[in-house]
Amino acid sequence: MISKNCFFIAMNNSLICWDFKNHKQYQLSRDHANRLIHLIYEKDHKELNDDLTADLKCCNVFMDDADDNSD
Repeated sequence: MISKNCFFIAMNNSLICWDFKNHKQYQLSRDHANRLIHLIYEKDHKELNDDLTADLKCCNVFMDDADDNSD
């Protein structure tokens, strides 16, 4: 799932992820943005174990449902 602490801004031909809780911004590459879109719509995302998904998890942009303790 997408972190509840993130929102996205499209600007200057890029997608920016803003983590407002941790005061961090990430400019997503096209590949990372495409992976994030895939993860949003894919039901069995836990089967994906690749570098793009790992990057998104490392930055806490995407997390497994059980990992979302962001309340």
